[in-house]
Amino acid sequence: MPATKGGAIETLIDSFVQENEKQKKFEITIYSMSSKEAKKIVKYQKYRLCKYIYINQLSSFCIRVINKLLKKDIPINKYYQNRVITLINKTNYDYVIVENYPELVLSLRNSKVIPYIHSDVFNKDIEKAKEILSLCYKVITVSDYIKNRIIEIDADAENRVFTVYNSIDFKKLDEVTINNYKKEVREKYNIGAKDFVYAFSGRLSKEKGPLELIKAFNKIDVPNKKLLIIGGTWYGSKKINNYLKQLFEFSDDLVIYTGYIKHSEIEKILCAVDVGVVPSNCNEAAGLSVVEFMSVGALVVASNKGGIKEYLNVDDNVLIGYNQKTFVDDLAYALNKSYKIYNRIRKKNNREYSKKYSVQENYRQIVNILKR
Repeated sequence: MPATKGGAIETLIDSFVQENEKQKKFEITIYSMSSKEAKKIVKYQKYRLCKYIYINQLSSFCIRVINKLLKKDIPINKYYQNRVITLINKTNYDYVIVENYPELVLSLRNSKVIPYIHSDVFNKDIEKAKEILSLCYKVITVSDYIKNRIIEIDADAENRVFTVYNSIDFKKLDEVTINNYKKEVREKYNIGAKDFVYAFSGRLSKEKGPLELIKAFNKIDVPNKKLLIIGGTWYGSKKINNYLKQLFEFSDDLVIYTGYIKHSEIEKILCAVDVGVVPSNCNEAAGLSVVEFMSVGALVVASNKGGIKEYLNVDDNVLIGYNQKTFVDDLAYALNKSYKIYNRIRKKNNREYSKKYSVQENYRQIVNILKR
């Protein structure tokens, strides 16, 4: 932190910090892995209400060496977690917000602890779930889907679990700017002005469904079709793993890979897209990529998994049910449908709908939850 390597949670925290510098509701301390690039940003930004405490990563390197030499399996981030917990427990904060690691609640003392849950990691199936929940002052989730999973642990905790929808910090672009960016990006990736562009944006991993999308794309009969794959295998990584190799095997010259794109550049590249596709085959906690596509007026095709539906303007887009056996064919049908209805949809509706997922609204809701 700050989010020099991208990441949805990291970006959300950055947005919250920036908004707090304007609204001045909190004094914030952020614990983060040490990074030269992040430290430079902090020094340049000169935050007045946010203090960053960096944990040196040298010990992580040592743990790797120990694991290799002694054939151990010590978790690399264990030292980092333990160090942060020790420092927090020496301080009396008003609140400690734990991002997506609810089990750390068991080790924290002296402060009101609030897990902020961004994925399906806190439910009745995890070890000591009820004990963890009993120790939480409150819990913040990113969708009602995740909220309901937590309430299943203990129904009596319902009044302590709150949904705050994720936000995007994109600029609100006008039609002229969107068209200018569209032309610029299409020229960069050798995409024609008359090409019909589908796009995937996010981490290239099995649960996000890019392979199923490529297979479905290969099945459709759409003139001048192109598929833009935006993202890498992991945040900031340029490595080619086995899954990425599998994607390449099913791709031809109609499939274009951008590689990892900095968060600050995502909005511009999305302007080149006609149809954004969110083909997740896991129960997504939220659907932030859905909002990003809508913000530039793209039509959206999305699988109805987890909390995706909660973020989508269902009336003006295509939501498909998920059946593992027929998903590729169902997705191909939806891609064809999106092409046929593209000129009939109200793109301005999507742009207007996306505005409710603003940084300001996210900040306002968190302030209200902490005040209650």
